[in-house]
Amino acid sequence: MSELNRRTPQPPAPSPTQAGRRGEKQGEGNSRQSLQFRDSLNLYLDDDTYLEPDVFYAGGDDATYKLGDDGFWYGAPALIVEVLSASTARRDRVDKFLLYEKHGVREYWLVEPDTLTMEVYTLQNGQYQRHGVYKGGDQFTSPLLSATFEIDRLLGS
Repeated sequence: MSELNRRTPQPPAPSPTQAGRRGEKQGEGNSRQSLQFRDSLNLYLDDDTYLEPDVFYAGGDDATYKLGDDGFWYGAPALIVEVLSASTARRDRVDKFLLYEKHGVREYWLVEPDTLTMEVYTLQNGQYQRHGVYKGGDQFTSPLLSATFEIDRLLGS
């Protein structure tokens, strides 16, 4: 098991209908898709690296991930969102950033709830490039999702 997460993986989270939370992708784009929110997301990036990201989007045409029969996700999803806190900020900004970059997560969003800001990174030639830092009143277009998002609506401000 990776140094990042040595604890024993918990049983898979309830399905979105069991969890009772579903977030429609808010934005303007080509297709109607949704982001799934669960109380706990169980993800193996590889055989040794188990993580529980806050939110991820398992979509796109170049699927390198799958939902196993055991309820765990395997491989790199297209998009991961981490919500920062005092206890997780370093881990999310450094450790997970490098892991997600290494494993090919195409977009990585870091949400700072205290300042209501969001950093968006996109994978280009195997390395993350900052797409932008956004705050209340801003909008941004996700290259991956081909959708424009309002920060106020995303962060509930």
